[in-house]
Amino acid sequence: MKKMFIGASVFFLVAAFACKPSLKNETNKWNENQKIYKELTSSYSHFESHLSDVQKKATAAYADYQKASGEEKKAAALAKANNIYSSDKVFDGLRSVREKNKNINDGIRRLYKKSYKSKHRRKVQNYIASAREKQKEANRILRDSSVNSAEKAKETLEKALDKLDKADGDIDNALNVGKKKTKWKKKKKKKKY
Repeated sequence: MKKMFIGASVFFLVAAFACKPSLKNETNKWNENQKIYKELTSSYSHFESHLSDVQKKATAAYADYQKASGEEKKAAALAKANNIYSSDKVFDGLRSVREKNKNINDGIRRLYKKSYKSKHRRKVQNYIASAREKQKEANRILRDSSVNSAEKAKETLEKALDKLDKADGDIDNALNVGKKKTKWKKKKKKKKY
């Protein structure tokens, strides 16, 4: 019992100190968010008004960071500014779209570098074609939709992310073509006498 209490105490102490935001980490997150904001506004102009609203809120919170004194207070203020980005569903959704597109393109590049037996090559090519079509459709949804409210933006993002998830699944399936499937054998229970 005493060992459990000591173990739990150590765990909670480590968790408490590990959760504190550091100024260096928060500064890196802020710089990354600024970079992502610029990329998203240039790539998805339909969402620019919503993204600029998020940017204004985050910039206002950043002003609190600049006024704060002491490393802990600065880190907390900067964490608050960074949370504005991560808590916004549209910003976070567009960031996910960006990441998924990158993962799909990387997966396709990996597939082209691999060599396949002739019986598997056609299957892989079909998966790649399917993934590309779904990716194009997702990007078409984002490009062609009229986003005039946050709700409409969320709805559009859900549709696009659904298509990208399916495209990502096609890439995973293509990467697994030709791999041997392992069958799990159940262990027989030994009888006790």
